Amino acid sequence: MSTSKHELIVEKYFELLNNHMNDLENGILNDKFSISDFARLLNIHSVNLSKIIKKVTSNTPCHFYKEALIKTSKKMLLNNNLTVSEIAENLTFDKSNFSNFFKNSVGQTPLQFKKKFLDVN
Repeated sequence: MSTSKHELIVEKYFELLNNHMNDLENGILNDKFSISDFARLLNIHSVNLSKIIKKVTSNTPCHFYKEALIKTSKKMLLNNNLTVSEIAENLTFDKSNFSNFFKNSVGQTPLQFKKKFLDVN
């Protein structure tokens, strides 16, 4: 495949990832997508999709998925009245796994993040 075709596949992956995060945020989905799910939607094998994303971006699909989950988590914590448990449920985590995931990624718990932001504003 040519570089431009690779770049187009990566662009489409990011579009699907953004749509998927919006669906999770809005409670439309009950499961997170795997790389295989994205690959199926792009009509490409999951191994090839991973290789193409890594080649074009120097990062893995998992890296971008995790980043998107953190970005969506922060947005949900700051822009609505949902509890941490409700946010975790929308993002298909149980509360303790979500809190651990968030703390490992951000350096503070979801409640600490929300409180710090709200105290600043």
